[in-house]
Amino acid sequence: KCYTRFVTKAQHRRYVDQGVPGPVAGDGVPARKRVKTKEPVLAPMQYRNKRTGEVHTGYEGIDRGFERNPGIGRAEQLGQVFERKLGALAADTVPVGTEVSSGLDVQVTGKLGASVVHAIETIEMVHGDGNLPKPLPVQQNEQLIPRGRTVRRRMSTGVVRPTKIELRERDNPWPELLTVHEIGHYLDISGLPGNGHQSTLATMPEMAALLRMIYGTATWRAILHGRRSAKGAKDVKEWNRLSKRREAFARAYAQYIAWKSGDATLRRSLDERMAGDQPPRIRLSQWSTVEFLPIAAAMDKLFEKAGWLTIR
Repeated sequence: KCYTRFVTKAQHRRYVDQGVPGPVAGDGVPARKRVKTKEPVLAPMQYRNKRTGEVHTGYEGIDRGFERNPGIGRAEQLGQVFERKLGALAADTVPVGTEVSSGLDVQVTGKLGASVVHAIETIEMVHGDGNLPKPLPVQQNEQLIPRGRTVRRRMSTGVVRPTKIELRERDNPWPELLTVHEIGHYLDISGLPGNGHQSTLATMPEMAALLRMIYGTATWRAILHGRRSAKGAKDVKEWNRLSKRREAFARAYAQYIAWKSGDATLRRSLDERMAGDQPPRIRLSQWSTVEFLPIAAAMDKLFEKAGWLTIR
């Protein structure tokens, strides 16, 4: 039986000097086995599977089956399974309704403008929308402290309406994903029923079901833990923002579009945001594959109810 365990630096030095304790000898003193600290030179060898006739490559001195890491193989297999499920999820729906671009007035040019157009075209691969109000301006604002925002205003009638989307090009490594995120806010307010964010109101049963999927994830529990343990005004503000319903919806929407479309730019942005070297507030803003599959299915049903896509 093979196993691994962590040892302290002091234990490591002692084991190198004295060996690893073994069975107790007749004199009551544990036997010591010398420790090897250098990787051995492996000599490749081939062997044939007597049952299947297949020829495999192994190494001298290593029993068959121990020449590879089964954990890595399992992770790769699980990744392939989830990718197949994601592919099936994308193929199960067809966009219907008015194109999202008809509800947007893109006033951004240059490199950022190209990213915005790319994001909108990717959204239209996934779903349409209902009868949005007059086109919402999408503008560039390099003075923004956040990288992007959807400006909202309460009208004299009491109705909440977005007035514009603003994006910043400077220090913005994921402009396409951010654009999709902000359009998610716009659709949440103006595309779905209700006065304000439908994700906050949750009057649609399909929206309530989507939020339950989000709240049931380990990622969401980690966000709530981060909010409880936050210290300092800025830290508290950031964790509070992450835990808002409308922000959770917009983040889930951006991930949904990236996965359903299969767009390489959006998928790469997701991978970068979820990388282990990112700060927790960035890394926890998205969901793992296994967590997101039921979230994506719930969003399918929400958008089908809204008349934005058809589930085959």
